[in-house]
Parts: sequence; structure tokens; C-alpha cells
Amino acid sequence: MGVLPRIANHVNARDIVMELAEYVGGVDADLARQGVRAIAEIAVRVPSAAEPVVESLLDALEMDAEYVRAEAVVAMQDILRMYAERAPSVIPSLHRCLKRMEDPAGKAAVIWMIGEYGHLIDDAPYLLEPIIDNVKDEESVQVRNELLTATVKLFFKRPPEVQRMMGRLFKYCLSETVAAATHDRALLYYCLL
Repeated sequence: MGVLPRIANHVNARDIVMELAEYVGGVDADLARQGVRAIAEIAVRVPSAAEPVVESLLDALEMDAEYVRAEAVVAMQDILRMYAERAPSVIPSLHRCLKRMEDPAGKAAVIWMIGEYGHLIDDAPYLLEPIIDNVKDEESVQVRNELLTATVKLFFKRPPEVQRMMGRLFKYCLSETVAAATHDRALLYYCLL
């Protein structure tokens, strides 16, 4: 499967993406994850293939398998870093994706997208608010750090809506009970603000 992204070009990329999508829909979890990564690699290697790749990853986000959704959302994050103009086609799927995501890496990727593209999401602050209110129950440092960064980014885009929830998040993250990485990041953001 590692060969397919390497032989992809502007002529055959769509066909290769369709072939890899079959692996993503299979029952083998490792093969499905490799398929998602291979599809994302095609978008990196062949810029003209970004559209079919995004379509394929959006389909993967709708699958019932948590491991496929998590891998797809992480791949989508990487693609949006390269092709920010694709964000409007991805944003509508974030609502459903955040509610169904349990994997820490996947959850952090969705939170990053909400922070990065919050100006395109009408209810972006209200997607983050339940996560902020339950941050004490979040075990993943990666998710906490991404939540902190996304909230600060969103504050600069929509201050009146985010100010109070950001204050609650800072209050928790600056307490002595959180991981040092989260505490230090919160302290840096707080001092900068």
C-alpha cells in the first residue's frame, strides 16, 4: 500500500484514491489506517488530487469505525494546513465528528480545526464550551493543550462569545492539578493576553 501514493500523478490520482478507499472501508483496522494515511499522502504529493482526497476523507468521517474516523480527521487536519481553501467543504462535518470522536488525536484535530476556522463556523464557541466545562474529565494532555490553543485563537476572532469560557479554562489550567505542559502553556497565553 505504501507504493500507491508514490506512483500517483495528476492522471491516475483519482483512481488510486478510489482503490485505497476500498481498503479504508474494510474490516482490517491496520489496513484501514494505512489506507487513510496513503490517501492523505497523495494530496501532499499531487496537489491536483486534493479534491478527490478530501471527498474520500469526508466519506471516511461518516464511517462507524472510530479508528477510521480518528485517522481521517487527523489526515484532514494535515491537508487543511496545506490547502486552507478546502476548509469550507470540510467544516460542516465537524459538528457530527466532534460529538462522535473519542480518540485523543482525532479529538485534538477536530478542536484544532474549530480554533483555526472558527470564523467559518457559526456556533464554534458553543462547540468548544462543553469540552471546556468538562476539561477536568479529559485525560489527554494533547486534547487539553489543543483546547487551550483553539480557545485563545477563537477569542481573537469572537471575543464576546469566548471570554467567559476562556476564563473558566484558564482557571482550571492554571491550577496545580494539571500536567506541567498544559499549565505552562496556559501561563504563557495568560501573560501574553
